[in-house]
Amino acid sequence: FSKPITIAITLSFLSLCGSIWQSAYVYDGHHWGLMASNAYELLNNKIPYKEIFIQYGILTTIIHAISLKIFSLNVVSIFYVTSIIYSISIIFFFLIVKNKFNDNFGLFSVICLLLIHPFVNHPWHNYITFLFLVLSLFFLQKDGSKSKIISGIFFAFTILSYEKFLLIFIIFIITFFFNSIKNRSIKSFYLFAWGATTPLTIFFVYILQKNIFDDWLNFLSIGSLYLNENYIILILGFFKKIFTYGILNFIYEPYWLFFLGLIILNIIFIFICIFKKDILKKQEFIFYCAVISLACYSTAIHSLNSFRLATGSILGIFALIFFLQKITNKDTKYSLVVSILLILFLGINFKKSENNKLYVSTNL
Repeated sequence: FSKPITIAITLSFLSLCGSIWQSAYVYDGHHWGLMASNAYELLNNKIPYKEIFIQYGILTTIIHAISLKIFSLNVVSIFYVTSIIYSISIIFFFLIVKNKFNDNFGLFSVICLLLIHPFVNHPWHNYITFLFLVLSLFFLQKDGSKSKIISGIFFAFTILSYEKFLLIFIIFIITFFFNSIKNRSIKSFYLFAWGATTPLTIFFVYILQKNIFDDWLNFLSIGSLYLNENYIILILGFFKKIFTYGILNFIYEPYWLFFLGLIILNIIFIFICIFKKDILKKQEFIFYCAVISLACYSTAIHSLNSFRLATGSILGIFALIFFLQKITNKDTKYSLVVSILLILFLGINFKKSENNKLYVSTNL
């Protein structure tokens, strides 16, 4: 292993240890209880959607059920498994950035991620979805038919772990389709689509066979309870909130302005790609990451939390690195990288905070 990947693995392990250590002093009856209850009922052969309140995705419930089974129905086990999943995600996040740019930028991305969200807050679907998302992108980067199929399978898993991710998938798959036609690489699209539709087809066959399709549709509509306003107003309100948080809470929560900056940079990058076809062809992967990153902000539009942005919209860091690489003066580039890290470091507060809600005082 080269030094950057060793550091990245070490940081992911420290994140895992910190998450598990903090969980020993905290019990969240709502978040932990809801996930554990769903998993327990699945183990007791209750019917999903009809007899189990699966609010986010059946695959999340299956993974939690497996953890309960392995750890003898220990409720805390679902948090342990979620922490392990987040730790693995950090490593693959490093790898996809490294593969596109270099080791140093891979490490830069991991440090940014952990300064924004160092430890797991809840045994929530976002962490599971993030793992499947980075795995999908990891294989999408690779050449070969099998890699594209595997990438599609993992993207389908993101939907099955968080069914509202279907909207993000639709946005991505449309982008992928038209770009594949332009680049005359339609085979890659078909292979990806084949991989993605296979698990989704199995899921739909299951819910049709169990006669729970209508129940599943009802669960999909739960999101409308959070979004009881005009969607345009919600989007504008989201931007107002993230900007306000960024200005008012800059000293203790600088990551809001960081993500606002990512939004701006990714929009600029997408427009550059649209008007300069040669850049789109060379930077196809970053273009996809930009589209996914912007679409992932929809997961936080009802509740602005750093962990929601850190497990999806953080992919916008590819566009940031793209622009950093365009800076020819090494001193300027180095200064900007260090400045970003120092600013994000302000968000590490030795108290309960937005990016570490389970903080444990050493006075315990």
